[in-house]
Amino acid sequence: MFTVKMLPVVIVVLIIQLYILTWCIRKVLVGSKLDNIKKALWIGFLLFVPVLGTIVFLISTKNRSLNTSIKDMGNGFDENIQYSIFLGLFYAFVFLMLVIIYLNPDNLWMSLLFSIATVLMVVLHSYKDKMIKPLRYILPYVLIIAVTITQYISVTEEYGFIILIAVATIIIEYPLKYSKVFFFVPLVIFLVGSLIKHYGIQNVIPPNYLVEFVLTNSLTYIFVAGGFYFAKRQLVMNNYLQYLMSELKNKTQELEEASILKERNRIAREIHDALGHTLTGAIIQLEVAKQLIYSSPEKAVVSIQKTQDITRNGFNDVKRAIKALRPVMIEENTLADGLQLLFERMKSHYAYNVNDTIMLPESISDELKISVYRVIQELITNSIRHGKANELDLVIEHQFNTIRINCHDNGKGCSLIKEGNGLRGIKERINKFGGSVSFSSEINEGFSAMIYIPL
Repeated sequence: MFTVKMLPVVIVVLIIQLYILTWCIRKVLVGSKLDNIKKALWIGFLLFVPVLGTIVFLISTKNRSLNTSIKDMGNGFDENIQYSIFLGLFYAFVFLMLVIIYLNPDNLWMSLLFSIATVLMVVLHSYKDKMIKPLRYILPYVLIIAVTITQYISVTEEYGFIILIAVATIIIEYPLKYSKVFFFVPLVIFLVGSLIKHYGIQNVIPPNYLVEFVLTNSLTYIFVAGGFYFAKRQLVMNNYLQYLMSELKNKTQELEEASILKERNRIAREIHDALGHTLTGAIIQLEVAKQLIYSSPEKAVVSIQKTQDITRNGFNDVKRAIKALRPVMIEENTLADGLQLLFERMKSHYAYNVNDTIMLPESISDELKISVYRVIQELITNSIRHGKANELDLVIEHQFNTIRINCHDNGKGCSLIKEGNGLRGIKERINKFGGSVSFSSEINEGFSAMIYIPL
């Protein structure tokens, strides 16, 4: 029997339904993936069966969005699925509410309380993130209390399931950590309200009835509310995994690009070191040949032959650098042996003498071996090219799990060190291993380098 006292809740439900329907129609009209025929079919479906049409539309559109809130496993999962679940719970709530109001047709307070509860459900879904924090976390309790009071003033039997729908809505809408705190409060409120109502009617609560009522309702509540909690948790975890997979894909792509750039830089340094070393020696030998070509042709020819050997060896190093292989001098030797071969070649080709003391650990990584070799090679090249030196004192030792490289040449030195590609390349190589590099020089006092590489 419909009465005037039922008008508040009916008006509220119709306004909310009109709002939801308008929202869905607007979403259909702006849907870029839908052609005009599909838009017309969806609008007709929504108008003909608005309740079912709204839920089906939200599930079928599948506009997934990965919210940043899922980073902490808070509340994020597919917005359309969340909206669909909310609407399902909302319409179930409205159906049971109308049944209860129909059975209590003259109860205006019940109609008003249910109207408030209905509005609260929509507000909690649509505007909870826009509220101030205290209000956002208090309103769910207000909703439960409002629904519980309607049960208390109802003249019919208990309809506890409507409270479960309200609880399920809050679990779906709010973060999981909030649900843990909130979970058992509605159960206590419902049990206390129901027992007070029973005592007011019967003036007594038999122990058997008390145990049966509390146990039955508690198990039902835990089963239903717990089911929604774990379903929500699973949805959040699934979306969280999708977020991690998306992040992993992006990071993998970034790492690939960084690896390519790193490899390009490494090969560029290899080529620079090899070419710089080779061209420096070739220029020196050609200068010697230029000076001797008239006074001592035989020595000039020897110098030109040395230039050929230097160029040939450098060309082989460049080819190996392009192929990302190790330098030829240490390809089949230990680092110490490779350096000795380098020093012998420097003495033979450039009359450049290296006074070395080398004490290295028995085994170091190939990457470190190559880097140390290239650093020494670049120091020698700079010493010849810029310092005009012909002698280098070099100490390489291993102490306290650290390799220390100390070198000093007898070149012309300088008052201000300008770091070009060579010195920057040395720092880049050493910094890659967490080491440190320092350079020093004075006019007519040569050039020095101190390098530390932790193992």
